Amino acid sequence: MPRSARRAPEPPATAAAGDSKGTIARVVEILRCFAEHGGDLPLSQISERIALPRSTTHRLLQLLRTERLVETDGPYEGYRAGRELFRIAALLSARMPIVQIGMPILRAIVDACDETCLLGAFDRERLSMTFVAKVDSTKPIRYAIDLNVARSLVWGATGRAILAFLDDDDIDRAVASNREPSASGSVRVDRRALRDDVASIRRNGYAISEGQRIASSIGIAAPFFLADGFVAGDVALTIPQYRYDARQRARLIDSIVKGASEMSAALGYVAPTSLSAKDAKRGVR
Repeated sequence: MPRSARRAPEPPATAAAGDSKGTIARVVEILRCFAEHGGDLPLSQISERIALPRSTTHRLLQLLRTERLVETDGPYEGYRAGRELFRIAALLSARMPIVQIGMPILRAIVDACDETCLLGAFDRERLSMTFVAKVDSTKPIRYAIDLNVARSLVWGATGRAILAFLDDDDIDRAVASNREPSASGSVRVDRRALRDDVASIRRNGYAISEGQRIASSIGIAAPFFLADGFVAGDVALTIPQYRYDARQRARLIDSIVKGASEMSAALGYVAPTSLSAKDAKRGVR
């Protein structure tokens, strides 16, 4: 039975001799800065974001430049992620198990309905989700959706299909920490409506949204689980609202739920034979 995600306690930081942060930890912070913020970043901004002196930041950036992990057109032109970093990231992303498992499932769903299908992965530590793979519709109008960008769990079917299978404390933390606006531009979450939505998703096993994350769109998503019962991500369709045919709703839902079930099975999850009303409301344990 799906269990809630639990945040494991972080191990104490190990300090380098005479230093509160080791070089590796500092380099990781710099690379994370590029991954999360993108674009060209001036030295001063990188230094501020990772809370290191400019001189230390500059030294580390030069080390990264020698390995082509970071590039710049000049010391005053800003820094950006290097081609070697993109190459490594692409190789790791392509070999990510859920991507390998998920791509045939996404293709089968798109073959059946010809709407863009997405594979979302849950980040337990950050209480966020990321689209790690997609198969586009062949139709001329479709949404441009970036992969490997951290997104909130509070908006859209793609977020809430995961959020619903966290425990209540994690749901509260995800809502409290949300800074991502909805399609309407508001970061405020209607907690009563969210509770109702979570209860419905736990009961039905899928989520549907209209224009929450992307304006004028319909999202349909279903979660998949790891062998230990923890939610790991979701499989989703995103459809332009004008093209959505409510008469096809049941067929679309069936496709997504089936795809998510195949993901869960491939990851070793064994679904319970029955789910009590009490457990369905809690969505956990």
